[in-house]
Amino acid sequence: MKTLSKISALLVVIFVCNFLQAQQMVSEHWHDNQGSQAFFQKSVVLSDASGNAHIAGATLNQNGNYDIYIAKYNASGILQWDVVYAGAGGWHDAASDLRVDASGNVYVTGSVFTSSNDSNDVITIKYNSSGSLQWSDIYNGASSLNDGGTSLQLDASGNVYVSAFTQDANNGSDFLLLKYNNSGSLLLNQQFDLNNLHDVPVSLIVTSTRLAIAGATQVDTVDWDYLYVAYHPVNGSYISHSTSTGGTAGFDKVHDLQTDASGNFYLTGTVFNASTGYDILTVKLDDNLNVIWSANYNSTSAMNDVGNALAVDNSGNVIVTGFSETSTEGTNYVTIQYNSSGTQQ
Repeated sequence: MKTLSKISALLVVIFVCNFLQAQQMVSEHWHDNQGSQAFFQKSVVLSDASGNAHIAGATLNQNGNYDIYIAKYNASGILQWDVVYAGAGGWHDAASDLRVDASGNVYVTGSVFTSSNDSNDVITIKYNSSGSLQWSDIYNGASSLNDGGTSLQLDASGNVYVSAFTQDANNGSDFLLLKYNNSGSLLLNQQFDLNNLHDVPVSLIVTSTRLAIAGATQVDTVDWDYLYVAYHPVNGSYISHSTSTGGTAGFDKVHDLQTDASGNFYLTGTVFNASTGYDILTVKLDDNLNVIWSANYNSTSAMNDVGNALAVDNSGNVIVTGFSETSTEGTNYVTIQYNSSGTQQ
């Protein structure tokens, strides 16, 4: 599906050192090559408290199709285990997100091709710390069309939450929220459609008061906006939603969603403005989805700027990283810091 395929993109993993006044040299400690990653599939890298690195993505099989690939390395870069998960339909499968719990169990979500009748479905998998499969669940949406997991989170009780898209025969694609217990039993599923067009989730946050999904919603043939939906964390009931609108028709993209200890939510991505192209938009919302502040970043080149990820420190400062295009230097990395009031530092 053309619109949904545009959502899949190469994820470039960047390790950034903290800096004071001067730049610091980054040195490679180790590297390794495993599998064969599709250029259009997403790779995820996550480290745990012991320094182990967990990787999820896709690898090319002998039939020329892609299967889910998951690997674990220790802190020295030595491969501990790797596994391949192939959907029953014998076509393309890929992982989109992973999490590791305190016991070293690995949870993965993504999409697998099950059959020509169901197309791709949401897959959620749990492996133990040694890479042994504990359980897997395949969720096929009501229309038996294309479905795929986009983000995964865990709560303190070991429940597993997945945001996904589900293709609807009449409404394009919708947000989908799934909740499993730690044994893999599906506890709830909730579907959200805004404008009877395409709604595509990107990020998922779990707090004690909210399950929050952020992504993009199609307004018309050329205009996309942010879409942010909140659910009750226990029963999954709908609470509220909010959207954003760019300066003119354009594709507003959410690339990251984070929360702080007070339950505030932070989003970053891009918003289109006619005079400056794509700018980095960062928004802070309270627990009731009211906008506390929003900040627009346009580089001096007045070309395209993209916010890819953000972090919030203990003082409430917000650090956003992404890239900016220039007319003379191509594309440069950009990092922006805002204070707790949204003022650029």
